[in-house]
Amino acid sequence: MELDPFHLFLIILALLFTLCSAVNCCLAYFSGNASNSWFNHNRQDIANDPEYDTEITPANWVHGIWAVIFIWLVLWLVWHLMTICKRRKDLPHGPVSDILLAEYNLALSLLNVSYFAYDRKKFVGNLMALLLTSAIIIICLTIHIRNALQLRREFFQTYRTNFIWNHVLTQNGLTLFATWTGLEVLPSLAVILISQSDANQNVACGLSLAVFAFMGCVIIIIEYGRYAEHLNYIFTHWCVIIWGLSGSVAGNSDHTSSGVFITLCLFLGLSVLMFIMKVILVIQRYTNIRVPARQATVAHKYPSIQTMRGNNKNVKLRSGLHQTFSQIIDDDDILY
Repeated sequence: MELDPFHLFLIILALLFTLCSAVNCCLAYFSGNASNSWFNHNRQDIANDPEYDTEITPANWVHGIWAVIFIWLVLWLVWHLMTICKRRKDLPHGPVSDILLAEYNLALSLLNVSYFAYDRKKFVGNLMALLLTSAIIIICLTIHIRNALQLRREFFQTYRTNFIWNHVLTQNGLTLFATWTGLEVLPSLAVILISQSDANQNVACGLSLAVFAFMGCVIIIIEYGRYAEHLNYIFTHWCVIIWGLSGSVAGNSDHTSSGVFITLCLFLGLSVLMFIMKVILVIQRYTNIRVPARQATVAHKYPSIQTMRGNNKNVKLRSGLHQTFSQIIDDDDILY
């Protein structure tokens, strides 16, 4: 394959992304171990310090989700490099995720800043870095979905496997990353209110949970609103929310009588309910739209199957399903 400047630029970005990912993994490891020259404190020691402990601080095991995020980064990078190497003359623009590499690098750099800010107990800086990281990842997700919609026919018809991996790796991975960094903002906000504004636990945690409730409402409005069909196969945000709330409930099980703990349990139950509803609606949508569309495709390719039945009613059904299939493609429901 001839290496044009565009492909060379993409490869350089991919290598830079690899470097940023490696640095981020190293800093994540060292931030949990105070016996090094880079960090002054153990991350968990700060979280467990009574001065900075809150009633929404999650249990230590919750942060194991970073291992999942780093594994996703590696898998996404391998897949992206494979797509660069598999360019075709009839698809010169590359995969829909090309433009995201620069944003990824910026997000990982900000995440590295958050490690140092948290270690130096600069909680405002840590909060801003996490907010910007989450915002950039959300922008990446929006760009990716928009690009996928613009190239949906070209990719789905010619590179269907590549299109599916875009859903599995890129969209769900971005959602996983953005949701978790967004959730990490909430304990940081409570710590700032307690340590710098002299707010009590109930007020600080209550405001953080109010922010969480607002975020949840925004997610629900987007997920079940105008763009619902384009977010059909994105599930990781509810998984992350359930994981984080479970950690907060487990880490504060000694405050079962407090209003904050009861609110956490309520949000956890609602999140589980929303996840179940999401799964049911996707299954229902698949059953009502994609299964008839596939049946119509079979009827169109093998008309003898319907002819052998000798039933005019079945022939009409076949024609109706084929028309439905065409409408589905026009509306893009078959792709999302």
